Amino acid sequence: MAGVDLKPVEVKPSKVAKSLGLEVGDIESSKPIVNVSVGVTWLLVPVRDESSLLGTSPDLELLKDLSTEVNAVGIYAFSGSGTFVARAFAPAIGVEEDPVTGTGAACLAAYANSYSVWNRWK
Repeated sequence: MAGVDLKPVEVKPSKVAKSLGLEVGDIESSKPIVNVSVGVTWLLVPVRDESSLLGTSPDLELLKDLSTEVNAVGIYAFSGSGTFVARAFAPAIGVEEDPVTGTGAACLAAYANSYSVWNRWK
């Protein structure tokens, strides 16, 4: 079984926000944007507000480029604490949005444990 690997990435929050169709202020700045792997690597992006995350219309070409740039299968954007809302985008491998992503959810569990996201940030 593969181990868990968390690696902060050098990427501008403004670039991530634009790719996701969000404003830079929608990205939760108190938590890092991190590549997380449980055998498959996802770029985990904390979003402040679940309504922003649910209402966004991402730019799939920008997401494809971002995934390639950070060496991740896709972008797993999430909001919440304990109970999460998440969206997974992997256009670089031909998946615009995956409604049920087991590896993404496992990466989120590792992220939440490592960065103490079990209590909603303020």
